[in-house]
Amino acid sequence: MRVRTEEQKARKRAFMAAYRKANHEKVKAQSAAYRKANAEKVKAKKAAYQKANAKKVKAWRAAYYKANAEKEKAAVAAYRKANPEKVNAQMAAWQKANPEKVKANSAAWKKANPEKVKALSRRARQHAHLCELQTTIAAIQKVAATAQKQISAQIQK
Repeated sequence: MRVRTEEQKARKRAFMAAYRKANHEKVKAQSAAYRKANAEKVKAKKAAYQKANAKKVKAWRAAYYKANAEKEKAAVAAYRKANPEKVNAQMAAWQKANPEKVKANSAAWKKANPEKVKALSRRARQHAHLCELQTTIAAIQKVAATAQKQISAQIQK
């Protein structure tokens, strides 16, 4: 095995970076073909690496998601828009399986957003009041219709 100096390693890295940049599509296609042909091997290797370097991987992921938050939000929104039934079913299953977490998350959100909770509560009260009014109006209309029928019947007699 050949032993390279740091200078040689740096030149090799620079050469490979330039090659990848110049032949991006070719390298991308070769990588995809290799991963497809060796899927199990690649999956096992990736899992082993992630297990061995859990802290490092966690830090990388956190940095990536922090740097690409908008891109990730857009991807999630697009997925939710494309698969609403699947997302709703998964969420319902998770909520059913984790009622304590649902309650805790709801309480945390309410604590963090008191002005939204107040607005929602106000809207809920208004909605309940409107529903009550609609029910009352419907009952009055029903009584009025019945009374009108009775009056019509008495007039015809």
